[in-house]
Amino acid sequence: ADGRLLGVSVNQRLLTRATVAALRARTRLVMSWGVEDDARAKQLRDWGVNGIISTDRELLQRFVSP
Repeated sequence: ADGRLLGVSVNQRLLTRATVAALRARTRLVMSWGVEDDARAKQLRDWGVNGIISTDRELLQRFVSP
């Protein structure tokens, strides 16, 4: 009960660098869904998003193996 979340999953359209930073201050796990292009996946990773949810299997593979 230290006020930390176990993790969050947020639609990628709602995330900004500041939002990700605020979420990471509360939890170690930030996931994002609705990610369908490489540029956005890279941006989210650079901001600190740990994982993405996508319908593009190749994009998912590139995300976990940059």
